[in-house]
Amino acid sequence: MIFQFRDCELDTGRLELRRNGVVQSLEPQVFRLLAHLIENRHRVVTRNELYETIWSGRVVAESALYSRIKSARAAIGDEGQAQELIRTSNRSGYQFVADVVEVKPAVDTARASPPSGSSPTFSRRRFRYWGAAIAGSAAVLVGIYVLFGRAPAPAAPVPAIPTVAVLPFLDYSPNKDQEYFVDGLTEELTDHLSRVPGMRVVARTSSFAYEGRKEDLRKVARELGAQNLLEGSVRRDGDRLRITAQLIDANGKHIWSQTYDRPRADIFAIQEEVSSSVAAVLSVAVVATPASPSRGGTTNVDAYDAYITARAALTDPALVLPDKLAFGFSQLERATELDPHFALAWAWQAIAYHRAAFLTTHGRPELTAKANRAAARAFEIAPDDAWVLVASALASMSEHDWAAAEEKFARARASATGSENPWACSGCFALTVGRTDEALTFLREASEADPLFAANPLALAQAYEFRGEYDLADAELEACATLSGAEPRLSYQHMSLGFSRHDPALIRSSVVGLPPLGEFWRRVAVQIDRPREALATVEDRVRGWPPDAPPAWKLGATFYFAYFGEPRKALELMRSVAGDATTTRLMWHPVFSEMRKLPEFKSLIVDLKLAQYWRATGKWGDFCRPTGAGDFDFVCR
Repeated sequence: MIFQFRDCELDTGRLELRRNGVVQSLEPQVFRLLAHLIENRHRVVTRNELYETIWSGRVVAESALYSRIKSARAAIGDEGQAQELIRTSNRSGYQFVADVVEVKPAVDTARASPPSGSSPTFSRRRFRYWGAAIAGSAAVLVGIYVLFGRAPAPAAPVPAIPTVAVLPFLDYSPNKDQEYFVDGLTEELTDHLSRVPGMRVVARTSSFAYEGRKEDLRKVARELGAQNLLEGSVRRDGDRLRITAQLIDANGKHIWSQTYDRPRADIFAIQEEVSSSVAAVLSVAVVATPASPSRGGTTNVDAYDAYITARAALTDPALVLPDKLAFGFSQLERATELDPHFALAWAWQAIAYHRAAFLTTHGRPELTAKANRAAARAFEIAPDDAWVLVASALASMSEHDWAAAEEKFARARASATGSENPWACSGCFALTVGRTDEALTFLREASEADPLFAANPLALAQAYEFRGEYDLADAELEACATLSGAEPRLSYQHMSLGFSRHDPALIRSSVVGLPPLGEFWRRVAVQIDRPREALATVEDRVRGWPPDAPPAWKLGATFYFAYFGEPRKALELMRSVAGDATTTRLMWHPVFSEMRKLPEFKSLIVDLKLAQYWRATGKWGDFCRPTGAGDFDFVCR
């Protein structure tokens, strides 16, 4: 069959994709993916179905599918941005949405019966693509089945890769005061299961979207694309733990349950037993992976207790208040005091310090220095752990060593397990250095790997906004409006779009959803139709700040100065905050387009060492381009 769409033809008989009549070079897996999507274009094809279709039940990293999707889009001219041909649907699968015409090829008798002694071109092409994978007569038969679809059906279907979602465990402790510990334990169990070969585990943040919600478990399984759900409860009473876990299939049937009533010191053993039991029930072989300092972990129960409690507090999607940060890094400091070789605790301590430096009203240099020391200690102990690499990359960004940060983020992506998702970190790095195309690629992969985590579509919306594609940014914000943890960042993002579009009504309506920290944004938004009055309010606010006012305060005034036509005042404030890795990327916001044209802006870019990084790597951002070989030989828009 030949499928015609746009300027392409997909020929399943010849195993060719032709674009404008030119045969495109495609990996076999990419061809099979494209063919399967087109043949099933009347519906959404789930990720699990694609894993089974393309890899025949073999276990592969989630990034493998995203890579094949990206290659397919590139081959047919879709590129994954407009998604006019292959659309990510409901963040759970893909659908081919272009109009398709089916054409039956004419019978080629010459090809069907080649003359004796000849060697058909089609056979040579097939051998070139597939011959390396065929060895021995049995493998040839398998290859013929895959290529032609004419071999007999196998005796038994290839079993699907078991997919498990770990739902948030419930806190059954006497005082119901162990929420952070229980959430941290759930997260660690998710990570533990994701390291079991032969099993795919839904990302933690997507599963946690169902925390506190009363949902039909069959609906939850369907929405998460999981064949099995692991749920349970934890009762902590002094040094005793009572953990109940149960495995439920996608039809709501209980297939395994167990209660562990043990001393708290047995927490590592309990995790091993739960993982082994779930794997056994799903007919998956399990290899024990005990906690190990060499992998960044610890064998100290008290240190581990403090760590998982802190992780739950710091990964709370609604994290906006400094007191949660203070609690989080106090627990992490305790963890590293109890076990100085606990690399993951050091890494998350560094991440917490960086976040605190953004919010705090004093001591920012000291906090940044503590963050970088913690990151260095983590890197010294476990230089290949994904979160250690993320923490170290953030430290490099704070020191404006962009090349080192880029290299560490790449290593973090390569070493991440199924429950870790460093793609968003790479996306934010790409935004910071002004490369929005690259950012969109990483952020899409982050969003597809963790579809119910609101931070991912929010970051995607920002990337589209920086590109000036406001309708696409709107679509991302609409898609995440119902996701847990979307507020208050959703309100900030809508307000950001109001600044980009110079839409005062949108700015005014957005500030309603801001937390108490957004009081300044609200006050000026009320006056936004009275520019002189509003500008006077902003200037008065700036004069009243302490010398070490945090970036979170200054950003509001920076945006308002730019909006009201004061780019030099905006640049003066931006210079004082742009050195913070969290805020550097906001220089590329559309509201600052006039600010970026100022000669003084080039000095800021040089001071941040961005121009040197772009020149050394040859990868300039979307907003600045070189005009010569000197430090100041570039222009920004």
